[in-house]
Amino acid sequence: MINDWFVEGTALDTPLRRMLGVEVPIIQAGMAEGARADLVVAVSDAGGLGVLGAAPLTPEQLRDEIGKIRERTDRPFGVNLVFPPEFTGGTSQLVEQAEKLLTDAPPEVREELEEMVHIFEPGFVDRQVKACLEEGARVLCSGLGMPRHVIDEFHSAGGRVFAQVGAVAQARRVAQLGVDGVIASGTDAGGHTGHIGSLSLWAACVEAVDLPVVASGGITDGRTLAAALVLGCQGVWCGTRFFATREMAVHDRAKQHLTEAGTDDTVVTRAFSGKPMRVVRNDYVDSWKGRDREILPFPAQFLASEGRGRRGLLRGDVEGGAIQAGQGVGLIHSVESAGDVVRSMAREALACLARVAGPMAQPAVGARSSG
Repeated sequence: MINDWFVEGTALDTPLRRMLGVEVPIIQAGMAEGARADLVVAVSDAGGLGVLGAAPLTPEQLRDEIGKIRERTDRPFGVNLVFPPEFTGGTSQLVEQAEKLLTDAPPEVREELEEMVHIFEPGFVDRQVKACLEEGARVLCSGLGMPRHVIDEFHSAGGRVFAQVGAVAQARRVAQLGVDGVIASGTDAGGHTGHIGSLSLWAACVEAVDLPVVASGGITDGRTLAAALVLGCQGVWCGTRFFATREMAVHDRAKQHLTEAGTDDTVVTRAFSGKPMRVVRNDYVDSWKGRDREILPFPAQFLASEGRGRRGLLRGDVEGGAIQAGQGVGLIHSVESAGDVVRSMAREALACLARVAGPMAQPAVGARSSG
């Protein structure tokens, strides 16, 4: 926890910070495969908001992870779930497709997919929501959709709901649904992403909705945090930087791969899931050049890619699996502790803002007096 300096009264003392009950408005993205209890606790104890990446977890696994978090910290934390219409429509068709694919899949592929088939079961996401509420989780961060009844359920329990968006129209839509804030995710963000640049999206969302806007896409250090605040955002949603931390539950080879990647080494592809996803370019991505028409819609492509969306993270297969990363990856040069990332980002942001405010507070040389 940050206890040797104070944010109150500074540019980091935003309404969002006070709403969440955290010390600094830094939210760690709920990265589905690696944001588990260790990372959540480290971020929350350092003063930010740690977020459990719960999308692939069964309700039982979700309860277990929340229990581990509660045992180790009394600080606020969040849970990240996804609500794509394909998962919330109550159909068993996806389960049938997955089971059919498993029948003919080689053993190593079968192992990957068997761990994920449950996410296609009708009612699965609703059972996840129920587990969150029953275990006392009170901050929900959502992606790929946001059902109204889920917002109402969290509000009834005294919780807060934040929806990730990639366009201004989406921001307006979820604001009308009643969310407590929007996470404006620019195209330079890692993972599933849109097509609008971060700075343009952040500023437009701040103008469009009367809610806290959380900046996402390219946030890697205090400089980018400061830039988001200057544009009117009240906090940041940071994924790639926390990917390369010791507490992130992914293969060490995947983390090291991020520290070696440059700003121009990422690419947006639909080859892993059927939706646009920003990843570090590799052999598998290159194998799909000129074959866009062969890519199936989401989530059928996820099944057709034989679990490669997880293989890079969990097995360290950096050439055959997905290593999700944003364009800010070129600014990450080492694997550090998540707590150090939170503290250094906050301190650097304050230093940047103070450095800029100093010269700006003085009249320009030769400026003509208005008198």
